[in-house]
Amino acid sequence: DLIPAGVNKIVSDSPAHEVEHFPAGTFYIVMTHNHPLDFDITEAALKRGDAAYVGLIGSETKWSRFKMRFEHRQYDKDFYRSVRCPVGLSEVPGKLPMEVAVSIAAEVIAEYAKGSSEKTTQQGLSWRQLKAHSDALNEKSTETSLSS
Repeated sequence: DLIPAGVNKIVSDSPAHEVEHFPAGTFYIVMTHNHPLDFDITEAALKRGDAAYVGLIGSETKWSRFKMRFEHRQYDKDFYRSVRCPVGLSEVPGKLPMEVAVSIAAEVIAEYAKGSSEKTTQQGLSWRQLKAHSDALNEKSTETSLSS
């Protein structure tokens, strides 16, 4: 289950309030149909101070307005400096939904990989072990179908 324990698994009427239930180190990608809601969710994630990543979909104009709103609420620039807006890798061009999704996924994976560079142990099977297992299963399947 990708949704942390304690988080409402039903669509919330107040998603900004749900942010308090997520664990430290959460990767937030903020992309709703509503700019005020995007602002509230972004603010809630930043107030926690423990996000691994906060990405906000939108234009430079939207981000400029958000920064102005943060400053009007007396937040200094360090408060919102970590927000990625527009979200996604600029190296992945295009505005089609699929292109935007790939660019955001690539950025999140890159950020996640930075934090996992200390990992030295492999989990699961290596690709060679997996291939050998797959080959053995295919061979057994072929033998079974020939004997039938």
